[in-house]
Amino acid sequence: MSRRRRPGTEAWSSSLVARALLDALSPEQRARVLERTGVVEAVLAEDERISAADELGLWREALDVTGDDQLGLRAAQTLRRGTFGALEYAVQSSATLTEALHRLARFARLHGAALATRFEPDPEGGATLGCPPVRHDDPRLSAVLGDFRLAALYVLGSHAVGAPMRVERARLGRPTPRRPEPYLELFGPRVEFGAERCELEFPADALGAPMRQRDDGLCRVLEEYLQRDLEAMDVNETFLARVREALRGRLAWGEPSVAGVAEALGIRERTLQRRLSELDTTFQDELDQVRRELALRLLRRADTTTHGVALLLGYAEVSTFHRAFRRWTGTTPGRFRRS
Repeated sequence: MSRRRRPGTEAWSSSLVARALLDALSPEQRARVLERTGVVEAVLAEDERISAADELGLWREALDVTGDDQLGLRAAQTLRRGTFGALEYAVQSSATLTEALHRLARFARLHGAALATRFEPDPEGGATLGCPPVRHDDPRLSAVLGDFRLAALYVLGSHAVGAPMRVERARLGRPTPRRPEPYLELFGPRVEFGAERCELEFPADALGAPMRQRDDGLCRVLEEYLQRDLEAMDVNETFLARVREALRGRLAWGEPSVAGVAEALGIRERTLQRRLSELDTTFQDELDQVRRELALRLLRRADTTTHGVALLLGYAEVSTFHRAFRRWTGTTPGRFRRS
């Protein structure tokens, strides 16, 4: 089982989510979205992590390019069996649907905030599987992201079960769409729009159903593996969050150094570099990531100049910033800004 490289430190998402979005686009639409956002498609080829800001940018541009208010639903349906690896196999090898959904909720955040999930049994023997509602200034984004999250949980669960899951009701936070038929085809006839919570409601008789591919031994092994990943993720994200915070705090004073960041963290230089190496990243990778995220954010603002952005990122020369930006995104700051 492969390690995920270069974990994020702030809000992040699995690149598998971004990949699903791109797979829902035509080749021409995909090329336009990637050019506008500066996201390199090769980064999305495997289970990597991308920042939440990059993911949100992809969704925003995809909406502008397609005008499709059901893009989230379509993107979730591009997910293929086995996409989420160990998580999917652990769910699949559970004893009952109740156990399967509980494991899905417990470990889904290993793949980012887009799949953060809760499983809540009710007194009548049924249960709900849901995700946090999406709140955004742009109601289009709120709608498509909410659609994607709930539909992805349904698709992922159905892959593990080996058949479409039977739900009593699906609740979505989005307004009623012009064409509700695709939602009814996916979730079943009882779909509620404009709901306060995004969730799937399961009847009691469905939850006790045995899983077709139950394997207690495999399930125990996979659960131990996922639990270690979850614990390591929490520890690693805390450490990398501190690294990036130290980097951001030093950018305005010029090029941050390993020595300066190590001093800020209260550790030795060799310890800092060793910990980063264990996380399959380097000091330069983390510095580039911080600079790239800040550059994309600052260049979207009308009150900044390219020269000012370069200085804020710690570059002594604007030309050096231009070369770095082209390396990160494949385009120039000016072209990115105009797009």
